[in-house]
Amino acid sequence: MAARTVVVLVASSAIALTGCGALRSLAGRNTVSLEGAQVTSMSVDLRKGEKTICPRERVQMAVFAEAQFPGEQRPQQLETWHGDAAANRNGKLEFDEFAFHSDMGSFDAEGWFLPNPDLQVSAGREFALTTAYRRRPDQFTFHTSYKPDYHCITTGGGEGSMGNSGANGQSGTAGTDGSSGFSDSAGGPGGDGRPGGNGGAGAPGGPGPHLVAYATYVSTPFYPRLIAVRLEGSATDLILAHADATLTLLARGGDGGAGGNGANGGQGGRGGSGNPPGNGGNGAAGGSGASGGNGGPGGNIELVVDQRFADLAQRIVLDVSGGRGGAAGIAGTGGRPGSGGSGFSGAANGADGSEGNAGQVGTSGSDGPKGTSSVRSGDVADKFSGLSAITLLNP
Repeated sequence: MAARTVVVLVASSAIALTGCGALRSLAGRNTVSLEGAQVTSMSVDLRKGEKTICPRERVQMAVFAEAQFPGEQRPQQLETWHGDAAANRNGKLEFDEFAFHSDMGSFDAEGWFLPNPDLQVSAGREFALTTAYRRRPDQFTFHTSYKPDYHCITTGGGEGSMGNSGANGQSGTAGTDGSSGFSDSAGGPGGDGRPGGNGGAGAPGGPGPHLVAYATYVSTPFYPRLIAVRLEGSATDLILAHADATLTLLARGGDGGAGGNGANGGQGGRGGSGNPPGNGGNGAAGGSGASGGNGGPGGNIELVVDQRFADLAQRIVLDVSGGRGGAAGIAGTGGRPGSGGSGFSGAANGADGSEGNAGQVGTSGSDGPKGTSSVRSGDVADKFSGLSAITLLNP
């Protein structure tokens, strides 16, 4: 008997030892630690095919290592995991094994580099990144650099603020059950449910911005020809885009907020048992969904194109559309009927209550009206003077 007890304890210990790793694997968090390992080689790169960095798009780092663990005959090839916070990390290295630094942007805890979005910072120099292995920075510290590119920059400008969504209605409470009687006394009727609350209306979207855009062609130390746009007005910016790109400037109205949903009606209370029994209470009506907010009106863009480059206007699209109307709120369902009480001494059961009516579906908001835009040619040279590493092109 004692031997059987020992076997059970050993099995339980094995489960305890492996259970944590199994649970971490199921959660996709069973990463590999380099503690105690002899790292024989390491390298660093960007987790993307083209080894450049767009100043307005984050990029994840990738660290690769060959490590020999105690008791193992062969070294392992390891790398940091790839993706966002929900990515599967099983068998991968965590980013907290490494320290990252750059004076041209910042890093988050998941290895993503967020470049400085000011395009003048990187127009004339490569993004310089430093990666160090925390356990042996003296042996594994890397200085890598990547030239800027602008493929991620296809839009500029902005849009009006989005309207807030309406609050959802509060659910109706159930009716109280009727009190029970005896074989010679009546059961109480069930109480009616309380109706569900109506949703609140969505707020309208804000109006689009008013912008003046100045466009020309420029060169940088890395590119002989780029589209450059200087924005002034409600939003200010300097935009660079590749010469073969199509750049969309936005002054859209903000989208309307969604209407709040109606709440469900309360259930009717059960009728009390007795002779005669009580009837069930009625279910209450569901609340009505609210209307979505209207989209905001589109703004205004005045585009001034360098008079020396007649073709440039064809590469820029102006979007002054109104915001989209908010979605309609969903109707609440009617409350369920209360059941009739049980009859004593041969009396028939009480009648069930009636089911509550569903609320009304809300209406969608209207799209906002379109704004205005204009294009003209002119002298824009003064808008691009004094820029570091950015030079106006001659025709």
